[in-house]
Amino acid sequence: MNKQILTITSAIALAFSLVEAKAANMTANFYQEYALFGSNVSGASLWLGNFGTNGSSGSLLSSSQVQNLVANDMESLFNQFRPLVNLGITNGRIPGLTADGYTTLLNVGTAIGYNDENGLPQGRTPTNSAQFAGQNLYLLGNLSGGGAADWYGATMILFKAAANFGTGDSADGPLNNLDYEISATRGTFLLGSQTGAPSDTLTTGTILGANVPEPSSVSLLVLGGTALAALRLRRKKA
Repeated sequence: MNKQILTITSAIALAFSLVEAKAANMTANFYQEYALFGSNVSGASLWLGNFGTNGSSGSLLSSSQVQNLVANDMESLFNQFRPLVNLGITNGRIPGLTADGYTTLLNVGTAIGYNDENGLPQGRTPTNSAQFAGQNLYLLGNLSGGGAADWYGATMILFKAAANFGTGDSADGPLNNLDYEISATRGTFLLGSQTGAPSDTLTTGTILGANVPEPSSVSLLVLGGTALAALRLRRKKA
């Protein structure tokens, strides 16, 4: 009986080790019918990535956690940005964009699905900075050309494009060849807004960035809101 249990345990461990070993490239095709920041803007950055921390004590942020931090603690949010690749922006568009979109190869690393030190399947923790398989995909635009670390007083776009992109298994062809439309109809804007009409030439529609306040301004807003809430509570008690 013990021998049978040992055999089953060994088989499970082998299965997880095989999953962990499967690194994958995926093909992502981006369509863009709205100019990013404006059709005459060049030198801005467009990062692909997501949010969280790596290692045994880390975790990926859920969609609700990201939305909460956008509203309440941008510094904490941007400090947890995990960049995958920078596409850049030229004349409001991704360089190389055509009417058929822009196709790029993304190395999404290995899927999260192996055992932790307690023998349980790992859930939301990537072990290294290159592991993106099966996770949410965010697009982070910075008008100044920087990344998430340069958010102080910057004009930025934060867009959730997809959930669970790439599987980490190169055999899953259809799941690793995906199309993404950068627009409000195909994703969720967390910072920024969309105006005008879609156009292949990017001359009418624009995705505008949001001005992110510096930490001092954020602190003043929080203190002001706290003081107002306290005053209302005091009046009610009176």
